[in-house]
Amino acid sequence: MPIKAEIAGIACHFDDLGSNAFFGSWRWRLDPYTSASEPAQLKVERAAAQHCPSIAALPLLYQEPSGFFSNSVHRLPEGSTLWTMTQNRDGDNIIAYSVNDAWDTATLLNDRTESCGHMAFEYISKFFPAIAINHGVLSLHGALLEHEGSGMIVSAPSGVGKTTHARLWRDTKNAIILNGDRAVCRKTAQGWQGFGTPWSGTSGEQVNRSVPLQAIIALERGEENSVIKLEPASAFEKLFPNLLYPNWERSKLEQTLALFDDLLKCVPIFCLRCLPNAEAVELLYQRLKCCTN
Repeated sequence: MPIKAEIAGIACHFDDLGSNAFFGSWRWRLDPYTSASEPAQLKVERAAAQHCPSIAALPLLYQEPSGFFSNSVHRLPEGSTLWTMTQNRDGDNIIAYSVNDAWDTATLLNDRTESCGHMAFEYISKFFPAIAINHGVLSLHGALLEHEGSGMIVSAPSGVGKTTHARLWRDTKNAIILNGDRAVCRKTAQGWQGFGTPWSGTSGEQVNRSVPLQAIIALERGEENSVIKLEPASAFEKLFPNLLYPNWERSKLEQTLALFDDLLKCVPIFCLRCLPNAEAVELLYQRLKCCTN
């Protein structure tokens, strides 16, 4: 029987990706999201036998180096996509998923990680943002926080300091980090909401809660602390590079742009140039407080 879960309002069904009596951490990660949601809007299946098409002759759509590995996306002949993780040393494929052209079914073709499903589950984070766009869900590289009943996304490229800033909010303002690496949001009847997901990169910080978005923060390093509210054009320039979407798919780009345009119109966007200190948190806190009073 598949494991049924709801993630950012999307009904998901997961086949057994692999586990044993002592190691099944991916199941524990999914536990807070389990629900009786029917029918499935996203199915993650496991192929009956491990196999992966040769990628040598397949059109390459996207490639991203990641330490000792590379993540790649290729186009399959029938129009679906092949998502793989390969070792840079010898090109050996260790994880492969196919995602159908309707973006509602992902099939695990190959898992040679010997991680009892853990790495296979983690890899879903690579294509989940693309699938989520079909359901009006945007994904950003950023931390999602909850503070005093309101949500805030702190978005920045890797290495700028979003994790440090999020943890300063946690330590000095008792904020809850709903996700330390991937911020997802969608528009509901109550407005734009942020959602926790079970994928949080290396941060390990994830909580299954939803929260109304009060603001999005474009974080930058600075020699002193300053915060300014951005007009939509400036906000687009700073935040669009942090969106997660398949840039090789024109239809997905159009969906992403439509959602992003609405987000920029509905949610205040600020640029925070700062040092990694508590004074930056207090400055932003007071500015947000002024905007909501």
